[in-house]
Amino acid sequence: MAPISRKRPLPTAPRPVVTENAEPVTVEELLVRAREGDPFERDRLFEACRSYLILVARTQVESWVQAKADASDLVQQTLLEAHRGFDRFQGQTEAEWLAWLRRILSHNAADLVR
Repeated sequence: MAPISRKRPLPTAPRPVVTENAEPVTVEELLVRAREGDPFERDRLFEACRSYLILVARTQVESWVQAKADASDLVQQTLLEAHRGFDRFQGQTEAEWLAWLRRILSHNAADLVR
């Protein structure tokens, strides 16, 4: 009998962010606006990915580690580090942005285990 894989598929990426006037805004558009120095758009960029990161964190954190820290704690730390290091992010696409956030989250999850 083959061993059961503990890896779960990653959740799907966030959907476009809807503004007050109901016009969808993509992550790529938010990246551009955030890089232009708009703090409101930068906050929207990070908030748009929060739910996605919580789902990813839940798939990466083993149940015995969850007693140490909740997935939302891990996401909060990840978003804080991403905010601080935003100027170092070189990607242009949503996929690159999410990969960068997942890499930070993965490092933070590994730090929990240590």
